[in-house]
Amino acid sequence: MSNKSNKSTSIQWNVNALGKIRKNIADAQITLDFEVLRGCSPYVPFLTGKLAQSGLTATKIGSGKVEWRTPYARRRYYEGKMGSNGEPLRGPFWFERWKTANGQAVIDAIQKEFGGED
Repeated sequence: MSNKSNKSTSIQWNVNALGKIRKNIADAQITLDFEVLRGCSPYVPFLTGKLAQSGLTATKIGSGKVEWRTPYARRRYYEGKMGSNGEPLRGPFWFERWKTANGQAVIDAIQKEFGGED
């Protein structure tokens, strides 16, 4: 005697899902780019403010590529002196130092906000 079941399963694709996923990814990237710029701000060497400002002008928000672009940005990033005058965070490798201190918390917050998982 056969014990076959006549149950069926149906899968229906939500045609709007892909658009929502793409929007969430784009929104998350915009948020991440802004957070990198905002978070790195106290770490970027500051004399006239042009280096820090170049992060805003050289970065296309949402592209996933944050840049500080001045004639001396590369030198300051790799060879700069650590901050002084009450601003000890400012100095070389500002992105790496910010990322080590805050990066995972920012990623976790973005994942939570946009529905991602670890």
